[in-house]
Amino acid sequence: PKTLPFWERPVPAGGFNLTDAGNAERLVQRHGADLRYNSAFGWLVWDGKRWEKDATGELTRRVLDTVRAIYGEAASVEHRGARLLSKRAELLATLGTFAEGGDRSQTATDRDAVNKQADALASDAARQGKHGAALRNHAKASEAAARLTAAVSIAQALPGVY
Repeated sequence: PKTLPFWERPVPAGGFNLTDAGNAERLVQRHGADLRYNSAFGWLVWDGKRWEKDATGELTRRVLDTVRAIYGEAASVEHRGARLLSKRAELLATLGTFAEGGDRSQTATDRDAVNKQADALASDAARQGKHGAALRNHAKASEAAARLTAAVSIAQALPGVY
């Protein structure tokens, strides 16, 4: 079977690793259609008409764009966590309605089931929050010159650009 170019492959389940290799994969996923590495010429960039040797720092701009997009990943994860907490609050509000006499048919088993659901939502939201914080920390660390250089170095060997 034909292997898809790296930039056409779906993002791995669970996202990319929070490593230089993960950043290299992000770079190829995000910009691989316009980047090539050739051991004789170095990095080439598609200008819309032809492949040109990167003499303007385009690769650096692309890897920096890729790393800064991790902040967007973090925001998305944190937003999912906030939505889970909102669902939890709505769920717990139903318990208040029951307690005020809104539904006399509710049993202790029903209340326990709602509380169990609410606890699961809180746990999932906490995981999302921790993952969002880890993404933010990784993004900040990845903006260092050494981390950017490492991602570019690893990307040279990835399918799709080499």
